[in-house]
Amino acid sequence: GLKKFIVYLNEVVQADPGDPFAYAALAIGYIDIAHGPLDAGDALEKAEAAALRAIKLDSTMAEVYTALALVTQYYNWKFDLAEKYFKKALALNPNSADTHYHYSWGLFWLGRMEEAIAEHKLAQKYDPFDPGNTAWLGSLYVTAGKYDDALLECQKAFEMQKDYPVCYSVIGDCYMHQGKYDEAIETFKKLAEVAPEWKFQLGCAYAVTGHQDETRKIIAEVLKGDITPFQAQGLATMYAEIGDKEEAFKWLNHRPYHPWVPYVACSPQFKKLLQGDPRYEELLKKINPPEE
Repeated sequence: GLKKFIVYLNEVVQADPGDPFAYAALAIGYIDIAHGPLDAGDALEKAEAAALRAIKLDSTMAEVYTALALVTQYYNWKFDLAEKYFKKALALNPNSADTHYHYSWGLFWLGRMEEAIAEHKLAQKYDPFDPGNTAWLGSLYVTAGKYDDALLECQKAFEMQKDYPVCYSVIGDCYMHQGKYDEAIETFKKLAEVAPEWKFQLGCAYAVTGHQDETRKIIAEVLKGDITPFQAQGLATMYAEIGDKEEAFKWLNHRPYHPWVPYVACSPQFKKLLQGDPRYEELLKKINPPEE
């Protein structure tokens, strides 16, 4: 669906190169592709070009500022500037669920957890039928240690879409944080069934529970396929969990970067596994995280 979406939008901008909405939507579409398991290629670069074209055509549209915010956050890694664009977009259209959703994760990166949760709730409010707005809210609750709330949000999302992969990811993480390792592994097995590209989470769970041989089997399986930025991020996580820092940094620096790479700076998991290594400090300099 995303691929066809991009094809259609490119047809629109070719037919009407003066349409700022089409360029803004195109930028947002490329950001969506870059987030997922597809081979993103130069999607982030194309997103930036489309967003910059949109703002030249019209500086009064909310969608244009949303596009700029997404590019600034996920491609340029300038979260403070992204926040300014998000606020501008929301001033023009406070009912944009997509803008609230992505702004929430910018706030999370900036270390403002309560604001991030509040913003995510607004995304859920303005588009209550998108399971992502509900399931990913559960992920924030896991990070905040609110496990019952996380499980409740996933239950709601499952009611919208059966076997929604993000729900299994969040529930598995919840169980891992609670020390319910058997339940976590079973949940991640189900996740791998419905969304094989997420199998790295099962590999991480095996590593944490002392089954590194199983983790290495999953790593070998992933390496046999095409390595998209999404898979590279998964490989980096699995290698970090088994203590292979060399491979972890290799895949963290895989190009093009996955939009999740900046979250390495605020991930307790990566801090625990990689902190103190000069390569981690070098990566943090590129990401430029906020002061704690």
